[in-house]
Order: sequence, then structure tokens, then C-alpha cells
Amino acid sequence: MRSTPARPTHGTVKSFNDSILGSYSESTHLFAHHDSPFVSHANSFFDETRHASFSGSSVTPESLLLEAETPLPRLAMFILSVVIFSEPLSSTILLPFIYFMVRDFHVGGDEREIGFYAGLLSSSFFLAQFCTSIFWGRMSDLYGRRPVILIGLMGNSLSVMLFGLSKTFVMAVAARMLCGILNGNVGVAKSVLGEITDHTNQARAFSVFGLCWGVGMVAGPILGGFLAEPALRFPLLFDTPFWRAYPYFLPCLVSSIGSFVGWLVAFAYFKETHPLLLKRNPSLDSIESRLQNVHIRSSPPQPIPGSDRATIAYPHNFSTSVDSCGSFSATSFTYADFYRTTNTLDSKPDQLNDYACCASPHGTLTKEPSRVTGLGVSQSMLFGVTPASIAVIAGYGMMCFHSCIFDQVFTLYSVAPVPDFGLGYSPADMAQALSLMGATQLFVQFVIYPASNKRFTTHFLYRMAVSMYPIMYILFPALRQLEQFEWLKWTSFLILLMSRFVLSVFAMTSIMIMINNSADSETLGTVNG
Repeated sequence: MRSTPARPTHGTVKSFNDSILGSYSESTHLFAHHDSPFVSHANSFFDETRHASFSGSSVTPESLLLEAETPLPRLAMFILSVVIFSEPLSSTILLPFIYFMVRDFHVGGDEREIGFYAGLLSSSFFLAQFCTSIFWGRMSDLYGRRPVILIGLMGNSLSVMLFGLSKTFVMAVAARMLCGILNGNVGVAKSVLGEITDHTNQARAFSVFGLCWGVGMVAGPILGGFLAEPALRFPLLFDTPFWRAYPYFLPCLVSSIGSFVGWLVAFAYFKETHPLLLKRNPSLDSIESRLQNVHIRSSPPQPIPGSDRATIAYPHNFSTSVDSCGSFSATSFTYADFYRTTNTLDSKPDQLNDYACCASPHGTLTKEPSRVTGLGVSQSMLFGVTPASIAVIAGYGMMCFHSCIFDQVFTLYSVAPVPDFGLGYSPADMAQALSLMGATQLFVQFVIYPASNKRFTTHFLYRMAVSMYPIMYILFPALRQLEQFEWLKWTSFLILLMSRFVLSVFAMTSIMIMINNSADSETLGTVNG
């Protein structure tokens, strides 16, 4: 796929920019494909007003196009980071002690069956979440992101605490399933990211998502292993009958407190971001409700909340109409909404040409989807989710499927003894390797991927990463052929492991961006669910 130049902060359809902001030419005029007296009058109108739009203001069309990346809203990103971090933390904190916990439940009557019951206990969370994630996504579309996030954080806090207090296998499974049922926050958090960002900072926002998820996946096992059985590890502080009776409660308590603190912060500071709910209730104090209407004829620069930089914000649905006197009036629009509602998979300006501005018989110009894009304009039968969304969701599901399989097999393959066809690495070796991979992921997530996403399309980055997965999967088993060259085997192991993390950053971040760009605000929560 071809590469594209770095896109501007407010990059839109080329003809749209040329019509509104300047650099007008006949070949790129907003109405270049329509021949009628009305369209000629419209073209003359834009020629006359495009310079008057910025009169008296230091903001010029050129400065808008060259504007730097929009700053991320810090408070909203902090709250979302807590939300994203809490789920992998609660889902992995039991891994170091789950074997011993199941053993203490005395189920099965045979130690060889402990692995089977431990697998049931661990998978119960994901099974429950699989059954309810679409439900919570739909609820966030209907009633807002804020209430669903609050329910998820509180449910996560209570259920993890109940899990730590479990004395039977059935109670532990029930607590894990309750945690999965009440926790649909990851999909909702991705929807919020799509609503508080634009195409200039979307890649960086989803990089934060990936980082928080990765940190949670690492922090969970560390806390679980370090804090389990505190009566034996820290007898001066925890050698009491309660901690001896509930040896796995302390790590669960720490995870529960983290989710509860996140609930308090979200309850106090997190504002609704669903644009349709904001339209129905303009009093909601949110990012969208603070945007001021800006008319084309007099458009003063608007401050970005939390930034000392000014830009132009266009609230909803650009249209021009001819009144009874034959003059033109224009309502302003939000570029983020114009951009997001195109249902394109890539966040690239040149791909917005699938939308055209069409003149109705009554003289109103409306933004309509192209009939020939093939990107899923028609609705499917499931909650109005478009075929484009279904396609990227299927891709995301397959990504998660083969990644999870590899992660499980990779762990066993790496630590299994050499006679058992493993690599024979110790837990200390694995900890050292994974710590190096954590630093690699941090660098790639925040530096390499955002820079690459500015130069190449999101779709291209996803295809590139996915196409290289089979090569990496094939080379891992070949490491056994280097058994006689330990330094070469270890170096090759680190290189392949690093490639796995890099590919994961590019593939997962890209597919999440594509999922957000494939849906409008009405179905964004459902699609992410």
C-alpha cells in the first residue's frame, strides 16, 4: 500500500479544505462535480467569504493546516488509564497462587486434576465477560459511557474482594464470573478514547491504552506472587488468624482498593462524552458541550481546554442553505464528528472523499455517504453495526485468538526442560527477558508507532504486522536447533520475543483505531463491546 504524507491537524476532504479555508481551485471545489445555477451561486459565495472568515484574527487557513498535534485531555486520560489498568490487573493477579488456592479447596481428590480446575477457575472470568461485553457496550450507547464505567469499576472492586474471601471452589468461580459480568469497561474505554481524540492524537491515545494494559498484565502476577500468604512472608505484620484463614486476600484487597480509588476519581471528575446524549442534555459539562459555535463569516479562534493553544472548533453538521431572500446562511460543524461519521477504517484525510456534499431540491447542502465506497454504509441486522465494523471486529477476534494461544504455548515452551522439547530457561531468565520487552514496548508504543502512523495509513500498519506473525511463529520452534550455541540461542530468543512485542503494538493498536473509525457515535460502544 502506498504511503501518504503526514496529515495536518484538521486534515479533511481536500475539496472541503479548499472551499472553506482557501487554496481554492476549480478541480478541488466543494461543488466541482455539480453543474447548476444554484451550485454556481454557492461557489461564488465561498469565493467571497473564505478570506472574510478569518478577518480580524491571527488564525489563518495555513496555520490551521500546519497546526501541531492536539494535546490529549489529561484528566480524562488519567481516569481511562485507571479503568484500563484495573481489568488486566484483576484478571492476572490470581495466576501466581491459583494452583495453591485450588489445592486448598480440595476439589477432585487428585493433585493431577488441579490444573484442570485451575483452568476452569481462570477461564470463568473471560467466559462471563464474553457473554456480557456486547450488553455493556450497548448500554453505554443508550445511557452513556459514565454510568457503565462507574458500574464496572465498582463491580470489579467488590468481586475481586469476594474472590479473596472465597473458601470453596464454587464461591471462587462465582466471584470470578461476577467480576466478568460486571466489568465491560475496556470496550467502553476504547469508545471514550474515540470520542475525546481526533486523528492527530488518536494513535498516541491508543498507545496509552496499550501501555496501561501491558503494565496491568505485568503488575498483576507481581502483586499476586509477592502479597500471597502474607502470614508466612510478613509474620510481623500479618501473622493473625484472619490472614492465616484467608492467605490470598491481601493481593485481592490491593486490587480492589485500586479499582475503588478509580471509581471515586471517575465519579468526581469523569464527564459524559457520548455526543448524542450531550445533544439531548446540553447542560452536561463535557468536552463537547464546551465547544462554541463558530460561523463561517466570523470565526474567532477558540481555546482548547487545558491548552494555551487556540484553534477553530466547528460544532455539528456543516450545511449551507438559501433563505427566502436568496442569501446564504451557514451552520458550523464539529470536524471530529464529520471525520468520525465517515465510517472509514483509516484515519487519513484523503480517504474521506467517499463522502460528498450534495445539494437537495430545497437548496440545502448535506453530507451524505458515497454510494460506491464499499465501506459498509448499509446497516447490518445487529444493533445497526455496519459490515465494516463486523469485518474489523472479526480481524480483532482472530488477532486475540492466535495471540492468546501463542502466549500460553510460548510460556510452557520456554521453561520446559530440553529433554521435553523445551528451551530450558529458568523463571529468572524469563523475568529478565520480559523486563527488557517491557522497555521495548514502552519505546515502540510511544515513539515508533505514533511516528509511523503519521506517515503510513493505519490499515497499512495493521497489514504489515499481521503478515509478519507467521514468520515469527515459525522461527520460535527453530531455536532448539541452536542448543549447542547458548549465546546465539539466547540472542535469537530475545530478538524473536522483541519482534512479538513490536508486532503486537502495531497490530493491536491499529485494529483498535480501525474499530473506532468504523462506527459512528450511536454504535461505538456496541462495536467496542
